[in-house]
Amino acid sequence: MRINQKTALNFLEELQAEDKIIEQQHVTRFNKYNGTIKTPYSYKGCVSGLDAYIKSIHDSIEVARRNKSDAASGALDKNGANVFSVTCNCPDKDAGN
Repeated sequence: MRINQKTALNFLEELQAEDKIIEQQHVTRFNKYNGTIKTPYSYKGCVSGLDAYIKSIHDSIEVARRNKSDAASGALDKNGANVFSVTCNCPDKDAGN
């Protein structure tokens, strides 16, 4: 089957538009992770141990948030959903075709 240049270009434009939509969905999912959260805490101990205590809280929350964000973003590409392979054998405009 031969695809004319106009049809091929329309197909490529549709792929580019779909790719932009999926990319925006990736950005949206990342931004859910990239925000600021407030975590209340209660600490009874020496001042010298406060930084380590807060860091341990941060690290456990951050890992869970990152994993959730990565999973949501990865779901967009599940089973190659965002992988395209297009071969276009269209005449080159500069070749005079």
